[in-house]
Amino acid sequence: MLEKYSVTLQGVIRRAEARLLLATAEPVFGEPPQDILKKVNDANSEKLLDWSRRLRTAQSWSELITD
Repeated sequence: MLEKYSVTLQGVIRRAEARLLLATAEPVFGEPPQDILKKVNDANSEKLLDWSRRLRTAQSWSELITD
């Protein structure tokens, strides 16, 4: 999806997606543990989108952020 953008812009977009996911999920699940933060920060855009879609049905960070 992001292939048409420069590598730099892709990184900026991915970081923004990660921040949005964390900001949206934190009020629901509380502060994320370090292992969850690492997974989110290391995830690609498609994985972040998958996790965002799960936000409505997940009951915890570990249910939301899976491998």
